[in-house]
Amino acid sequence: MRKPNIYIIPFVSVLLVMIFHELGHFIAGTSMGYDMKMSLNMVRFPDGATIDDQQQVIFYLAGPLFTLVLVFFAIL
Repeated sequence: MRKPNIYIIPFVSVLLVMIFHELGHFIAGTSMGYDMKMSLNMVRFPDGATIDDQQQVIFYLAGPLFTLVLVFFAIL
């Protein structure tokens, strides 16, 4: 049985964490009613969207919170 390449597992892990992190931002923005645009390393509000301070804080914290949830489940 072949061992997986030493570079593949970290690469896939980082890729999945990035996607999950950005998904947190995306879900937060979508739940606030915005038509979010997502790429591999960025989520943005639609052009011309007005965001109040509370929504901005929720949007900014959603990614790190999703990452912490992922870390919690990875530890289990």
